[in-house]
Order: sequence, then C-alpha cells, then structure tokens
Amino acid sequence: KKLFGLNRKMVKHSDARVETTNEAIQSIQCVKMYTWEDKFAEIIAVSRSKELDLLREAAYLRGFSRAYMSALPGVVAVGALVVFALAKAGADISAPRLFAAIVAFDQLRFPLLFYPMSLAHLAQAKVSAARVEAFLGLKEISEFKNVGNARYNRDEDMPNHGEIILKNVEVYWSDPLVPLGDTTINGSDDSPRDLNDSEKEVLVHPKPVLQNINLHVSNGELCAVVGRVGSGKSTLCSAIINEAILKEGEIILKGKVAYAAQTPWILNATLRDNILFGLPMDEDKYHKVLRACQLEHDLNMMENGDLTDIGERGINLSGGQKARVSIARAAYSDADTIILDDPLSALDPEVGKKLFSECICNLLDGKTRLLVTNQIQFLSSCDSVVALREGKITEQGSFSDLVSDKGSEVNRLLASSRTGSLRGSDTGNSSSITKDKKDTVAAAPANKDQSLFKKSLHTKEERNVGAVSMSVYLKYLKAGGGYIKFGFVYFSFVSTTVNQVAITSWISYWTSDADYERHPEAFYLGMHFMLAVTLGIFSFVRAYLLAKFGVNASESLHKNLLGSILRAPQSFFDTTPMGRILSRFSKDIYAVDLELSDFFDWFLYCTTSVAASIGIIMFVTPWFGIATIPLGLFYFKILNSFREVSRETKRLDSISRSPVYAHFSETLGGLITIRAYRQPDRFRDEFEEKVNSNTKAYYNLKAADRWLSIRLEFIGSAIAGCAAAFATNLAISTSGEPSDSHFSSLAGLSLTFAITIAGTLNWIVRSFAQFEAAMNSCERILYYTENIPQEAPSTSDELELQTKHDKPSALTPSKFAVITSDGKALRVSSDWPKEGRIVLDNLRMRYRSDTPPVLRGLNV
Repeated sequence: KKLFGLNRKMVKHSDARVETTNEAIQSIQCVKMYTWEDKFAEIIAVSRSKELDLLREAAYLRGFSRAYMSALPGVVAVGALVVFALAKAGADISAPRLFAAIVAFDQLRFPLLFYPMSLAHLAQAKVSAARVEAFLGLKEISEFKNVGNARYNRDEDMPNHGEIILKNVEVYWSDPLVPLGDTTINGSDDSPRDLNDSEKEVLVHPKPVLQNINLHVSNGELCAVVGRVGSGKSTLCSAIINEAILKEGEIILKGKVAYAAQTPWILNATLRDNILFGLPMDEDKYHKVLRACQLEHDLNMMENGDLTDIGERGINLSGGQKARVSIARAAYSDADTIILDDPLSALDPEVGKKLFSECICNLLDGKTRLLVTNQIQFLSSCDSVVALREGKITEQGSFSDLVSDKGSEVNRLLASSRTGSLRGSDTGNSSSITKDKKDTVAAAPANKDQSLFKKSLHTKEERNVGAVSMSVYLKYLKAGGGYIKFGFVYFSFVSTTVNQVAITSWISYWTSDADYERHPEAFYLGMHFMLAVTLGIFSFVRAYLLAKFGVNASESLHKNLLGSILRAPQSFFDTTPMGRILSRFSKDIYAVDLELSDFFDWFLYCTTSVAASIGIIMFVTPWFGIATIPLGLFYFKILNSFREVSRETKRLDSISRSPVYAHFSETLGGLITIRAYRQPDRFRDEFEEKVNSNTKAYYNLKAADRWLSIRLEFIGSAIAGCAAAFATNLAISTSGEPSDSHFSSLAGLSLTFAITIAGTLNWIVRSFAQFEAAMNSCERILYYTENIPQEAPSTSDELELQTKHDKPSALTPSKFAVITSDGKALRVSSDWPKEGRIVLDNLRMRYRSDTPPVLRGLNV
C-alpha cells in the first residue's frame, strides 16, 4: 500500500517533468530566442527533484522489504527447530533431518525475495491502470449528440450536397457546467471534495464565446466571415466541425467536409502525401490542384519535387507554403463542404489574389465554402458576408447590401484596412503569419544543386551493434558517485553473501555435533538466529547503498541530458524527430530510474552467491572442479547467445519506440484536422502498426527467455547431480575412516548449495541480460549527452571552464583566444548594451552544415 501511494505520487511529477520538457522542445525556437534555457532547466529540475525524492523513498522501502524477506527464512527455520526441540524431548536433530529442513526453508528465499519486487510492479500496474481508466472515462466527441437543448448532426448521406446550418447556437470552449479551476474533472486530484458555502459563492463558470448565432450557408455558396481579432471567427469554424462545446441551439453539417486550419498542420511526410492525405493518386486532378494553389513554382525549387520530405511541423516550409499545402489538401479531397479558417493571411497580396481566384472561386466552384478572412478585397466575389463582433453576428448579407449601410461592421473594417490598423490573423504562431514574400526570395534563380531540400531531412537514429561498451558501464559508475563509492556497495554484497554462507556452514557445524558434546542445543539455535538477523541487516545496507548509488546516477544522467538538449543548435531539432528526443526523457530515463538499479542488484547478488556456492562444493568435493569445465563452457555459450538476442532486441525496441512517440505527438497536434476529414481510423491503424512493430521486439525477448530457462535448468540439474555423485564417491572411499562421521555434515553443506544453485544460475543470465538491456538506455542517454552538436558557451565563465577541460583537438578559435589570454575570457561591462542596434556586415549563413548558404554577404 505504501509503495502504491509513492508510485502514484511519483508519476505525477514524472508527467510534469516530461510535459515541461515536451513544451520546451516544441517551442525550442522561442526558448532560444528569449534565452529561456536556464529557466526551463530550473522548472524541470524542480519536478525532477520531487520525483527523485519519491524514487529514493520507494527504493529504501524496497530495500527494507528485501532485508525483511531475506532474514525471514532463517528466523522461521530457528522457530521451527525450537518448537521441534521443545515439543519432542530428546529430539534427534541429525544431519539428514536438519539439512532437509534447512533446504526446504531456503527454497522460500527466492519467492520471498521476489515478493517485494512483485508488490512494486503491482503498485505500478495499479497506478497505470487507474490513470488509463480515468482517461477512458473522459467525455468523447460524438458526431450525433443531443445534450439538453443542444443538437449536433453531421450528415454525409447526400452526395454532392454541402450545407451548413446553425440555429440559435451558444458555444463554449470548456464545459459550462464545470467551474473554472476545478481540477477534479481531469483526475489530477486524488478524490473529489465537497465545496463549502464560501467556496460556492466564488465559483467562476466559463463565459460563452459565441451567442445567438444563426447562419445558413447553402449548397454551392461562398460565404465569407469577417471580424476583428478575437471576435470568434475561428471558434465558429471549430463549432461547425464539432470541436467546441455546444450548450444551446442546433448545428447541421451536410456533405463530406474538408478543413484548412488557421495554423496549418503539416505531416512529417512527403509534400505529395500531405496533399493526398490518404486518398488515391489522380494525376489530372492533382496537377490542377497544384496549379490553382500556386505550388508549381515551389515544386520546381525542390530537388525532389513533390516527393520532398517535409520535417516535423513543416519545419522546411515557409508560412505561406504551409497555408497553400493546407488549402491544396482541402481542394484535392473533393469535399462537398470546405471550411477555410483564414488561410490567406499568410500569403502576400499577389499570391493570395491568384489562389483566391483560381482555387477558391474557380476550382472549388459549386462547393459549399466558408471562408474566414480579413482580406476585404475578396468580399465582393463572395455570395454572402457574415460579420462577427464580440461573439455575435452583427450583420450578414451580400457585400453590396452591407457596404451600402454606412454604419455597418464591414464598412468599419474597410476603414480600418485603409488606415492599416487591421490585423490579418488571429494566430499567435509566428511561423504561420510569415508572409509569402519568403517564397518570393526562395524563387530567385538557382539550380537544383543549390536547393534547400535534401532527399532525407531527418537523420537516421543511431544504433550500436554488439555488446554495450565497457566505457558505458564505467560512466554509469562515475555518475553514481565514482569507483570508491561503488567499492563500498560491492563490499556490502560480499558481506551479505559471506553471512549467507555462514548460516549454512553453521548448520553443517551443528550437525557434526549431534550429541551436543561441544555446545548445548540452545547455543546452536541462538547463533543461527543471530546470523539470520545479521543477514537481514546486511541485506538492508546493501539495498540502501545501491539505491542511493542508483538515484545519484539517475540524477546526474538526467541533468547532463537536459543540459545537452537545451544547448543543442536549432539544426539538431530540425533534423531530429521530437519522438526520438522525448523517448530519452520518458522510457530511457524510466529504465535508468527503476530498472537499471534493480537488475544491477540482482546481478551482483547472484554472481557473489554462485561464486560462494561453487567454492563450497569444490571445497567438499575437489573433483567437482573437473565437471565445472564443460558445464562452464556450455553455460557461457548459452549466456553469450542469450545476451546477443536480448541486447539487440532491446536496441530494436528502443529504436522502434521513437516512431511511436513521434506519430502520437504529431497526431495530437493535428487532431482537429484528422477528425474534420474523418480519418481517425487511418491514423489509429498507422499507430497500431508502429506499436505492433515495437511489441515484436518484446515478444522475441520473452521467447528467448523461455529458451534460456530450459537450458539453465538442465545445467543446474547437472551441477546438483555431479555434486551428489562426487559426494557419494568420496563417502564410499572414506568409509571406516575417523573423518567419516563428519563427512555427512560437509556433504549436506555441498548438496544444499548445489540444489539452490540452479535458480541462481538462471537469474545470473537473466539479470545480466536485463541489466545490459537496461544499460542500453544509459547508452542512448550518454549518446545525446556527449555526441550531439552543442552551441557556443553562453557566458564568459562557461567559456573559461570549457577551455580548461576540453582536449586540444576540440579547441575552437574562441577557446584558443582564451588560452592566449592566460585562460581569461573578455567580459563586457554591467551596463552593456547602452543602446539597441543591429548591424549585419557581410553576413553569410546556412541552416545546417550540409546545406547551401541562404544568406550571401548580407549588409544591413
């Protein structure tokens, strides 16, 4: 229960950390422009600190449970023997009986050691299940809903007939029945609470964004919606496609729908795929769309034409190109109803005029079109005009009728447009309001070798082959605190194993004194009990030290990873999918936090136990050393075979996981567009295909796990059989000798370790393979920490520090200048700059090192 509570708290801070990291990466251009790297690092560090505190507490709790379970078999064995001795006077505690009892109790050790781990996994599973359940319990969007006085109906039964009808519509962005600031609705609080009277009095409910909206766009009509910024134009589009909350009135949407959002959503695919959007290729219609949307010239500038790879969020397209691709997608869809949310604001007047005339008026003639725009010059070509102000329709009708009214909203907009005070777009996305003049610059004569577009925009994700490098293990140890601290950790494991061997050896010594000539029975029982208690103490110390070591390593690795990512240049984010970066901060950090230290614990415990077991067996029966040679060769062959499969499968799992995150993140960004085009099924199928590819690696790992179990059980049985055979042979050869009376105790000691070694051998291979697989996550984190490009130091102190520690081969001109200045960097005065000024002198710049220059000798 305690572990469940800790895990439930910890995932909240983990979510906050990943969410803030995602926000920083999504808006990395703004972060770098405003030099917010340190601020974001501080915010993320707060969530990470709280997460690590809970992780540390959970690790200590697991250590206590493990210590308790380690001591329990010995304590229970002592209790059972005490009861047996007291209940039966003169009880014969002979070697066969005592060792049989000890082996039986010792068989409980592994299940009991797994019990805390099972509880931890159960706690994590319960937290995950509860979160999934809360998510699945949230409200869903329905295309046909009747809630109270609200009616929404989307009907595609009538082909080639598009129509939009709104009757007395009242629209909200959030549920009007839920007060603002109430966090219980999304499950972030543990449980709902009752509000007292004072709280009820200050509750604030959301206000309607649109009120009393009545609108009818007939089949084949072109309707323009105009209004000032914040008047509710985009909300009207969202309400029509069921992306806002309808409280009152009725919305009827007829025909197949296409939608071009105010901020264009571009897929991480080819430009052709962005336009086709899942539809089959029709060459004639496709080229008509390209021509009408003024994209032919852009395709000629691209090295691969319409097969050019477009980066995430359309990173290699200008704002105008994104808008025209979005309109082309709507035009190619052959929809009956087309909703265009201010797409012309990102275009320069000449391109916008051609696109409006050739695409919206001519190519889409006969379609039902709702065009949100503040380009007043196009209103005369529209069949009707609707003016919005403060969420209400102030007027609607033909352009000529509205212009004839001197006090109309349209005339006020015309007057504002003439004075230049009218803003063209509501969007706050700087990239989406970039004018198409950027395209005009790009249209300057240039041959294809000078194109900005390459065959593959994204870099291929790194994948190491073979065993994880020893340097990765050493760097993990350094991150945890260094070799000396790890030496203390390892010594605690050795001490635990020595204590465990001492318990079984004490039983052997006890049985050699069956008549209690050396010590009384209570002495043997007391020592056995004391050794069991000290085993629990050593187990807790070992778990505590390793948990502390692992948390320190996690903290250091995450801090270095975050610093490296925030200091990476913009070119790195242009060519690296976001899902690939987030995978490091989510799954890989999770593996380092929770999996790596656990598997490391098991590997160290099992290796020291096996070494002690084989040493005891060889001490009792020296001939067993001969049998260890073929068994050892066979064992290491199985180990290496399984390691290769496990390691490479884990790497495939890590690589195949990044596309899952990238696809999911991209889908969330374009959810409104996907639902408007009624393509959730296609994107869900693509997502499930990527998940299945990721799951194949995990399935192969589990299949290899079963393959391993069969062979290791055979080796364990062979060891037990060899130990028994050699002990029997030695007993026969020494029968009648004075030492014969004590050999039964030693033989029992040898067989006890031989019987328990089978499970331990199994877990050595598994724990090491899982440890190496988890170390792959550390390897991936270290790759992003050490191998991605970095920006120049942001401060003089940082420049001096880097110059001091960098190798001579890594010195840059600025660092070389610091060295020539006796290690001191130039510092500006505290009042710099005294005035704002920008001077560009012969500026030459390119986006990345592998692209041609885009600025050639600019002087401003």
